[in-house]
Amino acid sequence: MTYRQSHTAQPSCRSAPAPAKRPDRLLTVFADQDLEATARFRRHIADIPPSEPSFAMFKDGDLVRFTPRHRIEGRDAQQVAADLHAAAFDELGG
Repeated sequence: MTYRQSHTAQPSCRSAPAPAKRPDRLLTVFADQDLEATARFRRHIADIPPSEPSFAMFKDGDLVRFTPRHRIEGRDAQQVAADLHAAAFDELGG
């Protein structure tokens, strides 16, 4: 992940408005830094090509939303955060 990608993706998570219903868990995996965690995570999304950075949302253990790199790059943190917030309401019932 380049500095610019990280500069957009990480603040997006922090600045997304909190949905009324919060997730049970929030996890971060850094592919270049934790190979074991990355491999474990990839098993959950095996049919989706690697994309860094990206966001994945699960409900009851099932993937309900995946945001790949091309939906993050070229946008500012507030735009990406708005998408994450909308996804929480649309897909997770927030």
